[in-house]
Amino acid sequence: MLNIVVMAFICELVDNSLGGGFGTILSPVFLLMGYSPLEVVPAILLSELVSGFIGGGSHAYFGNVNWKITGVLAGFGAFSMILASYFASQIIPKFYIKVYVGIVVLVMSLIIVWKSFKKF
Repeated sequence: MLNIVVMAFICELVDNSLGGGFGTILSPVFLLMGYSPLEVVPAILLSELVSGFIGGGSHAYFGNVNWKITGVLAGFGAFSMILASYFASQIIPKFYIKVYVGIVVLVMSLIIVWKSFKKF
C-alpha cells in the first residue's frame, strides 16, 4: 500500500505542474497492476488531499482564498468522504465497485480522447 501512496504522491506533483490528468492516468495503471479499487482510490485521494493542502496554503498566503466557500466545500467533502468510504467498505459488494470504477475510467478516457481530437 505504501508504494501506491508514494507513486500517487509523485504523480500528483507532476499533475500540479502540468495541470491535470493524474487520477485518470494513474488509476487504470494501478488497476492493471492488480490492485483493487479499495486500495487505489484512497491512495489517490490521499495524495490529492496533501497536494490540495499545499496548494491551498500557497493560495491562502497570497490572499486568493474565499474562506466561506472553502469551509462549505470542506465540510460537505469530509461528510461525503466518510459516507462513501463506509458504503464502499461495508455495504456495496466489491464486484460492483470494480464495475463502477471500470465504467468511470472508460468514460473519462473516451472524454479525454474526444477532447484531444476536438482541438485539432
